[in-house]
Amino acid sequence: MNVSSEKAVWIDYVLKDTDGNVLDTTEEVGPLPYLHGEGDIMPGLEDALEGHSVGDKVNVTISSNDAFGDVDPTLVESAPKEEFGQIEDLAPGVQIEVAFEDEEGDGVMLATIVSVTDDTVTYDLNHPFAGKSIVCEAEVKQVRDATEEELDIGQIVE
Repeated sequence: MNVSSEKAVWIDYVLKDTDGNVLDTTEEVGPLPYLHGEGDIMPGLEDALEGHSVGDKVNVTISSNDAFGDVDPTLVESAPKEEFGQIEDLAPGVQIEVAFEDEEGDGVMLATIVSVTDDTVTYDLNHPFAGKSIVCEAEVKQVRDATEEELDIGQIVE
């Protein structure tokens, strides 16, 4: 069975930057499950996996806009330092969770602290790998038809 739309797919992968530094891997957690064609993984990787079957390996360099996106300067925000009182280590580079509310309800996003002054914390809501080309080595471990339930809820039920 080949990887295509409405398939449940499991892959092992290693993501690297263009200098060869490992950014993420499934090595210790096992294969990543996703629904192909639903936008669950980077578009560039999803395109590279299309048509492959169990055991196939792909090695692809994915541009930033097809990986984690380009850097969006509007996603760098500031807030009064007092709003971060419960966080002990406020320093550039530290990742924190930032609560938000939108038309879909409440949520939490991961942010990276950019700077801290006596009064203000500036943080970046862009993905830490935004703006970077990604080198991905992936192997298809399993492919099956997605169930109606999985397609309805948008995720694999194991």
